[in-house]
Amino acid sequence: MINLKQLQNKYQTIAIDTNIFVYFFNQNPEFGDKTIPIFELLIEGKIGTAVTSIIILGEVLTSNKFDAGALKDIEFHIKKIPNLDLIDVTEDIIKIAAGIKRDYKFKLPDCIQLATAIFSKSRVFITNNSRLKRFKDVKVLLLQEIKV
Repeated sequence: MINLKQLQNKYQTIAIDTNIFVYFFNQNPEFGDKTIPIFELLIEGKIGTAVTSIIILGEVLTSNKFDAGALKDIEFHIKKIPNLDLIDVTEDIIKIAAGIKRDYKFKLPDCIQLATAIFSKSRVFITNNSRLKRFKDVKVLLLQEIKV
C-alpha cells in the first residue's frame, strides 16, 4: 500500500494505464472516485510528469457509453491534462512491446503501455489490471494499492 503523498514524493515520472482514464471519464461507480486524486495531483503539478501511450485515445474513444460530442470532449480533455505526456508509438516502443509480449503473453495494448513506461523511464506504472503485476521491469501499482 502506498499513499498519494509517497507517490508524489517518490516518483518523478509515473506511467498511467488506459483503464485509469476510462474509470475517470466514465465516472465508474466502483473505481472512478479513486482516480480523482491522481488527476488532481497532475493538474496541480504535484507529480513531476505522467505519461501514457497515445493508444489511450483509441481505447477510450471506442467506448459506446458516450455520444460523438461527449467523445470529442473527452479527447479534448485528455490532451489538455497538465503534466501528462501522450507518447507516440515509435519503432523503439514497438520493439520493447514485442519483447514484453513474447516474455509475458500480455495483450498488445498492455505491452505498448508497459513499453511506453520503460521508454519514458517511469519507475511506476499505475493500472487496475492485476495480471500486469507479474511484470518486473517497472513497479506495477494497482489502483487499490493507492491509499487516498
